[in-house]
Amino acid sequence: VDFVISDDSDSFLFGATKIIKGHFKQKQIPGYYDSELIKEELGLSRNKLIYLALFLGSDYTDGIKGVGIVNAM
Repeated sequence: VDFVISDDSDSFLFGATKIIKGHFKQKQIPGYYDSELIKEELGLSRNKLIYLALFLGSDYTDGIKGVGIVNAM
């Protein structure tokens, strides 16, 4: 797969490495997201993104009450 077209950021958690987001919204310019750039610029590997989703909440968990992005990072 060269890239995934999805508005769901959980795609990274399931192994997508390149995502085009916003393709389905008429008044939005699609954005391109690459897991390698995320890892380089933010230090977030796939495993760390999974942990972040667990701390903050996602489609599959409510997260930990009182933990925001700063504490989760």
